[in-house]
Amino acid sequence: MKNQKRHSRKLLSILLVLCMALTIVPITAFAAGVNYIDKISVTYTAPDYKAGDAPQAAASVTEGECSVAYEYWREIEQKTEGSVWTGTGRYWYSDSSKMASLAADKQITQFEAGHHYSYNIVLKTNSGYFISDDTIVSVGDYEWGKAGSDTNLEIKEMSTELRIYSPYSIDLPAASTDEVITTVDIGNVWKKLDSSQPVAFTAEVNPNNSACSGKV
Repeated sequence: MKNQKRHSRKLLSILLVLCMALTIVPITAFAAGVNYIDKISVTYTAPDYKAGDAPQAAASVTEGECSVAYEYWREIEQKTEGSVWTGTGRYWYSDSSKMASLAADKQITQFEAGHHYSYNIVLKTNSGYFISDDTIVSVGDYEWGKAGSDTNLEIKEMSTELRIYSPYSIDLPAASTDEVITTVDIGNVWKKLDSSQPVAFTAEVNPNNSACSGKV
């Protein structure tokens, strides 16, 4: 019985010493074996979207131990002119499962005239790699700087995910309200002959059968 107590005390003493030793070991000693990504470069195409077009995936990683997890479009608006842009709650995801999780009225299936949209990219690291605050990130033709410093970059999921916010956005003009003239009735056509001038024709528009009036 006494031997068991002695062994228990020795084991407890060893554990206490080990805990004390761990508290004074520099954190860098634990990080020595972690694979941090030095630089990430992402490229994307920016199609000339028009009202009625459907969003499409457009990003790829050209440098760094990571890949595109998914891309998404977010509809944004200003409550009043000059105010901060905020989300409307409507999205498009390149990830079909995320898209399916949205209610039908929250899905962006095509761009609409008079609306504004922001494009975003989410990256995931390869197995065994992590993103640090010092990881340099380039998006498109520009170097954005360190992942931990740029407000449009956010490290998530235990340093295995990088969110790139709004590398570009689109503003689609509202549909035109101009009236389109579809019918013009022209009569009283005549020409004036003058040997010194090119042949010219003159006519009048019948206002009763046309959406305009005057001479042509």
